[in-house]
Amino acid sequence: MDTDFICRFCLSFTQLSFPIFLESDPDTARDIMNCLQIKITKDSIGPIFICNNCYDQVHNWVMFKKNSDEVLQNIHTIINSVKKKPVSTTNEVIDLLDEED
Repeated sequence: MDTDFICRFCLSFTQLSFPIFLESDPDTARDIMNCLQIKITKDSIGPIFICNNCYDQVHNWVMFKKNSDEVLQNIHTIINSVKKKPVSTTNEVIDLLDEED
């Protein structure tokens, strides 16, 4: 069996796999290591290919993480803007109540 077609992460045998370490796409290896919290190198023991299904899983995780980071930043922005707004005084509330009458 040719190990060039074995996925390092699910051990599936498919010709639709590609190298984890590509000079043209160094993000793939970095994303895998961030997603799985593992360290792999070109010299690591085991297959050095990833199948399309596993790649899609990693890509989905990367997009989920990016979205979560953006949402967290938005939450911090909202919280900081609320903290900076002045609190209305009792006189302002009374004036508004009088205007409604």
